Amino acid sequence: MNNKTISELIDENILFQPIDGNHGEYHPKASDYVTSGIPFIMASDINNGLINYKTCKYITKEQSLTLPKGFAIEGDVLLTHKATIGRTAIVSNIKDDYIMLTPQVTYYRIKDPNVLNNVYLKYYFDSPTFQKRIKKYAGCGSTRAYIGILDQQDLSIEYPDISTQKNIANILYTIDEKINTNNNIYCILENITKTIYDYWFVQFDFPNIHGKPYKSNGGTMIYNEVLKKEIPIDWEIDNLYRIADFFNGLACQKYRPKENEEYMPVVKIGEMHNGITEETEFVRKNIPDKNKIYAGDILFSWSATLEVMLWTGVDAGLNQHIFKVVPKESYTKEYVYQQLSAYVNNFVRIAEARKTTMGHITTDHLEQSKIVIPPTELINKYTEKVKDIYKQMILCKQENLSLANLRDFLLPMLMNGQITVMVSDEDDLSEDKIIEKSLEFWQTHGKMNIDQFARENGILVYKDNEQKKGAVSYNKEKDLYEIAVKDPRDNFTIAHEIGHILKHKKELKNGTLGRKSEESGSKLMEYEADSLAAEILMPEEYVLQYVQDENKTDKEFLDEKFIKECAKHFDVNPLAMNIRLKNLGFKTPYIR
Repeated sequence: MNNKTISELIDENILFQPIDGNHGEYHPKASDYVTSGIPFIMASDINNGLINYKTCKYITKEQSLTLPKGFAIEGDVLLTHKATIGRTAIVSNIKDDYIMLTPQVTYYRIKDPNVLNNVYLKYYFDSPTFQKRIKKYAGCGSTRAYIGILDQQDLSIEYPDISTQKNIANILYTIDEKINTNNNIYCILENITKTIYDYWFVQFDFPNIHGKPYKSNGGTMIYNEVLKKEIPIDWEIDNLYRIADFFNGLACQKYRPKENEEYMPVVKIGEMHNGITEETEFVRKNIPDKNKIYAGDILFSWSATLEVMLWTGVDAGLNQHIFKVVPKESYTKEYVYQQLSAYVNNFVRIAEARKTTMGHITTDHLEQSKIVIPPTELINKYTEKVKDIYKQMILCKQENLSLANLRDFLLPMLMNGQITVMVSDEDDLSEDKIIEKSLEFWQTHGKMNIDQFARENGILVYKDNEQKKGAVSYNKEKDLYEIAVKDPRDNFTIAHEIGHILKHKKELKNGTLGRKSEESGSKLMEYEADSLAAEILMPEEYVLQYVQDENKTDKEFLDEKFIKECAKHFDVNPLAMNIRLKNLGFKTPYIR
């Protein structure tokens, strides 16, 4: 096991000099923020190992190019070092060539991937050993917790050989990928329930007695003076107290557990977002039942964040500033959750009207709320339609809790060698495995980044201007495969060389692949590499889905314009796209 300071790793050309964002006059101001452009990442935008591109700020690319530093690129490891200490993420899924960082965040870039793996480095930063060390250096516990770039370089990193690093990283990354997949499934399911709710209870196109959309098929509507809009004739107007009771949490610091008393975690607004962490406080277990929460309960934070969520964690005590929302008789949890989620935008507008940085909703606001209330039988029909979806949503989150506990249990033992992992042999890099991993990559990211995909599977891709197009080789000393390309953006060439690695390992390892390419068998070998490249870059199910989404009928003739659009979507050249579509049974033109 190697143990070196970050400074030593820089001196030995293993790491680049770590860099944070811009200070002082170079730091973008609030007036510089735009709705889209270059992500401007703060410490608060990094949670649970991911960068939140949905809620982060953006600056224009033109402004970003005037800044002297803070340019983080794909694959860089991020580490927060001011106020919020020790959060990590790997830069991925960026639309431009880089993102920008605030002075709260440092990026670490690997210079020699044959010595140090970026995914391993990220998880080492997550390890209890490193977290304890960096928080001690940063003076955590004070209001001015901070560790500068130079002080960070005094911190040490322990790392085994590169093969073991990759195996450790793969174990932990696989768990996190499953967590991310579950989160994506949760979001999809939640969007489905919201779409049905909006269709039925906002657009009033719930099924009529004939099973057809009510309003669109002439259902009787009546104008309501309170809401200033038409609503179905037999619906009522009331406030949120009609459908649920709102129980505020406790000032839990008054109920700290004493020695030998049973206790449970406290859910504050931070826990609503991040779940139970090592920073979570505890409360006595004998608090009133109305202040306890369980999986499936509806939570509404009425201060600061103003948001509604389903609690899917462990049994816990609820802190003040959060309501536990309990549906009244005749109103289901599924309906109340959607109704409250829809109405919360009105509360946000109330808070904004006060021109205060902190939203604050009172019981008066709940009493003053005005909502349309449908008949009970329609609420029950909605609930019957979506209840299994809600169950699956909760199961996704509960599985994530188990997975996160497993990851956090394994992490320190993998890092300190208590658990050893077998170094993968060449059979681990199999054709079926790569295709399976490529589909998982598509499911997680929504597109293929072939360079990142190659790195994650232990294949080094580098630029070589001497190459005509691309070349692949096996480096015996480093025990890894290397792909040299003239243009790193040439996705198909990289994928083609990965195809050679999978299909022709023997020839690569004994150095005969180049000679065989001049023999009669070369056409077959190239065809095999092309076929695998096509499966990685253009999976059948995603190609067929894209064609269907573009309203193309099954196996119809696809013109050159469509093929070029399709090629752009899959980030390949039109010729490769044309061949793939032809092999999938479509009629296509001849494209050079």
